[in-house]
Amino acid sequence: MVGQLGAGFVAAAVLAFFPARVGVGTVLLTGAGAFAIGYLRLGPPMTALETPQPVAERVVMFEGGMGSWAGIAAVVAIVAGLALIERGAGRLLKPAQEARREVREAWRRLDARNVARSSASAGAGAGAGVGAERVRSSSSGRWGTGGAGARDRVRFALGTTAVLVLLLWAAVEVRLAATGVHRTPDSWGTGQTGAAYQAGFVLLLAVVSLVSTLGTPATARVLFVLWIPATLFLGAWPGPLGPVEALRIPVFEGLFRAIAEVWGHGAFWAALLVALPLAVYGGLRTVWGRAGRG
Repeated sequence: MVGQLGAGFVAAAVLAFFPARVGVGTVLLTGAGAFAIGYLRLGPPMTALETPQPVAERVVMFEGGMGSWAGIAAVVAIVAGLALIERGAGRLLKPAQEARREVREAWRRLDARNVARSSASAGAGAGAGVGAERVRSSSSGRWGTGGAGARDRVRFALGTTAVLVLLLWAAVEVRLAATGVHRTPDSWGTGQTGAAYQAGFVLLLAVVSLVSTLGTPATARVLFVLWIPATLFLGAWPGPLGPVEALRIPVFEGLFRAIAEVWGHGAFWAALLVALPLAVYGGLRTVWGRAGRG
């Protein structure tokens, strides 16, 4: 347990400064993940945040003195710690949430004024047709027309591809940590297996993301939500997936391997504490964002 105190500190910091609203569900999910890591002994020792030996000895001494009450004390400490983290994170993120709400309201008012102004000033003929087309496009939630609509589609496809590629790498590295045998810190993977998956399937993920934009923005977001479990399944499956292997076209292998090398033997922790939170944040922004509002 002492060897995982550094990991617990990092996880608490990530939860406290996570760039989204932190609620009960987030806290429970984080607690479940922490329990799984501790119970299954996932992850290599975080030597960079290793607990000082005097502190470790005190912790061991305290646990030995608690005897059978140690489990109860640990549960109470976890619940109290999560409650404090949630309260602190809420206070830290409250100004950002208020500012985001104000910006959203300002955009909504501006859009309403623009639609009303265009409808009032539009005359007969082509001017009226353009105003009506804007109103219909805004109410139906369609992509914009012309170059603006194409840019919206490309931005959506690039964003969803990045999220899916991150999820794929994280799923592979977590799967290797959960199923592999790592007796020493040097035996832990360096993220190269996940990088090979990224290079092999990035084109496939980009194509499905781009195809999703052929419908309305709402349809594209629904399809994106469906691609998420499919990508996680692809990374979590231990062996080749038959026909899917035929769609593996390696590109940018050097780039993905170079990025993975940055984390060294800490690829598991990078997947758990960096890639997954970024993917969740990007996914939430995509699902609840204002794609195609033009």
